[in-house]
This record gives sequence, C-alpha cells and structure tokens, in this order.
Amino acid sequence: MKSKKSILIIEDDPPLKQTLALMFRQEGYTVVSTTLNLNPLVILDGYPFDLIVLDLNQTCDNCLSLFFKIKRNHPLLPVILLSANSENDSFPCLEEEKAWIIIRKPFEPCFLIKSVRAITGATLTPDSFPLEMGN
Repeated sequence: MKSKKSILIIEDDPPLKQTLALMFRQEGYTVVSTTLNLNPLVILDGYPFDLIVLDLNQTCDNCLSLFFKIKRNHPLLPVILLSANSENDSFPCLEEEKAWIIIRKPFEPCFLIKSVRAITGATLTPDSFPLEMGN
C-alpha cells in the first residue's frame, strides 16, 4: 500500500488554515498546519513532508525569510506560495529560489488542488475535489 503524501500548511489566518487543511484531507493528504509563531522549521525537520503551502501575507518579511531558510535547508522540497499581493516585483528572487508556484488570492480552490496534485504526483480519488467549478 502506498503511503499518503503529506503537506505542511504555514498560515496565520485560522479560517483559511482550517479550510486548506480540510480541502487537502478530502484529497487524501496527511496535513499538518502551523503558524509562524510555532517555529515551522522545527516541525519541518521532524517530519518528511512532500509539499509546503506558505502564505506570504503573514508579515511578509518573516515569511520571505522563512521561505529562504526552507529552500536552504530543504532545497528539493516544493513550496507553493499564497499571496494577496499582485505586484510581481514585491517578491525578489523567488524564481531563482525555486518557488514552485505563487498563487494570488483570491484563488479558485480547484486551481490550488490541481497544482498540489501536479506537484505531488497524486492521483484522483472517487471523492476528490471537483476539477472544474461551475458558474
């Protein structure tokens, strides 16, 4: 039996953190969620995650610093960055640092799920989140 893929969510907004966790669990992922205050690097060092979802809007300087530390310590670990900022120049060097994708808020849940599946190589399950959303 193949083990579940695991996702670390780093998000300070409790409703969004809960929504993301529920969405990913419904897709069959093992999910751990935390905030910047709970030292995500310690959690990351203690468990082999397949993907990180990091919100850059939680005091952006701290998030960018955390992103760079993650990429330095775990260079092959994929990271999806969530951001409400629409300005590309506000995130210097992220492409060079191998951010897998920056998803701007508000985003369609199906787009996030498709991105997560593509990055983790996950397959659809019978109760998977819908691929397309109706009007």
